[in-house]
Amino acid sequence: MTFFIPTDDRNNLIYNASASAVSYQNFYSTTQSDIDGTEVSYEVKNSFNASYVVYDYTIQQAWQEDLDSRIYIELWQQTDVNDSSTYASLGASYRVTEKFDNQRQDNVLTGKFLVPIYAGIRKFKLRARPRDSGSYYTLHMDSSYNRYTPIIKMYIF
Repeated sequence: MTFFIPTDDRNNLIYNASASAVSYQNFYSTTQSDIDGTEVSYEVKNSFNASYVVYDYTIQQAWQEDLDSRIYIELWQQTDVNDSSTYASLGASYRVTEKFDNQRQDNVLTGKFLVPIYAGIRKFKLRARPRDSGSYYTLHMDSSYNRYTPIIKMYIF
């Protein structure tokens, strides 16, 4: 579920509030998986000469015993508006690596992807995988087992 926040029409700010049902999520294998609670639709109603649509994310990551761990996060876009299961990677420019060396604390992962401006509605989501099968990650939770929902904001820039 996506909610429209009626602020400045210039920005058309939208955030994803559907993540209230998201529980913690483990990433153990090198298989890429969706990050729960990050799927959002965004409609560019009026670009006001904007150049980009911003996909802005904030995700809680729990402390891990793995002292050298990395997770690769990537932005994907729905490719067929009639089929909600068809997504494709936006390419190497839409990938980030979160790396933690000898870290013994919880983290908040934040980032922004700039998508060239478009007309109409498009749907996006984040996918992730650990560096290797020896690395693992837990998202949407801290080391005290408190659950945190991801925050996804989209707006034009």
